[in-house]
Amino acid sequence: MRLALQCSCFDKFIIAGNGAYKNYIRKVALEKNKILYLEWRKDLTPLYKQCKFLIHIPDYDPHPCVPMEAALAGCFPIISEGTGLGYLFDDIFIVKDPENFNDIRKKICYINKRPKEAKKLLAEAIKKFPRKEESLRNFQKIFNEILIKLK
Repeated sequence: MRLALQCSCFDKFIIAGNGAYKNYIRKVALEKNKILYLEWRKDLTPLYKQCKFLIHIPDYDPHPCVPMEAALAGCFPIISEGTGLGYLFDDIFIVKDPENFNDIRKKICYINKRPKEAKKLLAEAIKKFPRKEESLRNFQKIFNEILIKLK
């Protein structure tokens, strides 16, 4: 929330979800025009398409889909090292310390100054995303290995 209010890179900061801080976020959003709180949404794709950046900076999130969904919609994800999908993305999208707003701001400024490079790096990341067919093959392989061990 402090990032949203303090960072001059944003005209509008949209927050979606029903996390632990929802009442606080709702209150701040009513007081500050810069914050738009939308609560929980089933489909975030329309939001990703109207935003340039997704800020996803948890301390730990082993396998989030949100950064991949945002990237597929053309929204640049800014993620923390605690995000389990960091190996898919170039370092320009990853912040070491989620509490360091200056680092986040630098990443945003870097991407804003080099949009072609950032889009190319985002496209390279998207190529690495797991696909449904690949996931099903891997699941089937592991399932069969377990069945063989059980026999």
